[in-house]
Amino acid sequence: MLLEEGDYILTQEDMFEMARINKIINSVKATMAMEGLETSPEALEIGERYLNKEISIEEAIELIKKLHLPYDYKKTNKVIKEVSERTIEKLNQQKYKKEVTKNAENAKNFLNRIGANEI
Repeated sequence: MLLEEGDYILTQEDMFEMARINKIINSVKATMAMEGLETSPEALEIGERYLNKEISIEEAIELIKKLHLPYDYKKTNKVIKEVSERTIEKLNQQKYKKEVTKNAENAKNFLNRIGANEI
């Protein structure tokens, strides 16, 4: 077989690197399988691109996030924060209402005990 322009000859170093990458990928797959999870073909491709140094770890993370969570994180976090703040405010209002109601009931009971229930 003759080599043509653009053909690539694998060196022993290349083969060791490929074996290392395959070992990592198989280890991750095995761990996920033990946890009952499956890796999507897209995620595997992203992982291989990272291991082959085609993309950075930051790019890989962003691609995985977009793959599984295709929404705007900043907007989502803002909405979660607003909902949380409103919920806390409502809970505080309910707590205040309960305290006022409890105080009113205590005052009414006190007035009843001292015979001054009609004011």
